[in-house]
Amino acid sequence: MRTRHPERPVAPRPTAFGPAGFGLAVSSRLERPGGGSLRTAAAFVAALILMTGCRQDMHDQAKYEPLETNPIFANDMASRPLVANTVPRGFLREDTAFFTGLGEGKEPLDAFPMKALRQRWVHGETMTDTEMNRALLLKGKKRFDTFCSPCHDTVGTGNGTIVQRGFKKPPSLHEDRLREALPGYFVNVITEGFGQMSSYAPQIVPEDRWAVAAYIRALQLSQNARLAELPPEVERNFRQALAAGSSSETSGDHGEASGHGGHASKSPDEESRSSELPASESANLAATDIEVGES
Repeated sequence: MRTRHPERPVAPRPTAFGPAGFGLAVSSRLERPGGGSLRTAAAFVAALILMTGCRQDMHDQAKYEPLETNPIFANDMASRPLVANTVPRGFLREDTAFFTGLGEGKEPLDAFPMKALRQRWVHGETMTDTEMNRALLLKGKKRFDTFCSPCHDTVGTGNGTIVQRGFKKPPSLHEDRLREALPGYFVNVITEGFGQMSSYAPQIVPEDRWAVAAYIRALQLSQNARLAELPPEVERNFRQALAAGSSSETSGDHGEASGHGGHASKSPDEESRSSELPASESANLAATDIEVGES
């Protein structure tokens, strides 16, 4: 009769396959060289099958997915049609032009849908035109600074913070192609994305997309406006700033008059063509003095 060592109990042999049984099989094989290799391989394969089956059940759950067949219903469709006369709440978007910026022929809208914007704006139907324009442009500035400026920068020249860190530079909003683009074009780009720019529809609600388009117009005007087109107060302040800048340049040239010391003076028309408003001034100008075109 075989005697057992009192301090070394014999490990029990596995009676079932699985992770625990596999571990016992391996330990038994290590204790008995040359034995149990077939049982070890079988346990290993069984463990793999069990683990694979468990993972597959998680991927392919026992439920009907959209557009799958279901023999329970007469038309063999798992997805059921809506009940007759069902009215959607909050997601009925019949005015596709407002939500996409495109007309029936898929062309960008050339004006802002102010009536629809007033209906969706808080107190919009009681605001004056100036108040509505101001609220629209200031909201557009907030959304632009939050979601657009990382690429386009706060002025719209395309030199945002992530561009400075290696991201591909977007086109400037002040190039002729985009200055001539219609408001609906910008709304559609925000909604659907364009090129490397992904859709911002989840982040920006439809009425705010129009607000961003309005603010882009304000930025474009701020960097390309003629002095004669500015409101009188803004024009006066801007001319004072130009005069202050000219006087400082003159004093830096040892008292030589402009035009006689290598600094040719500009005509008022040339000044009006080349001058640009500061970015900080553009929002105030736009919010108080620019009329948004209405459809």
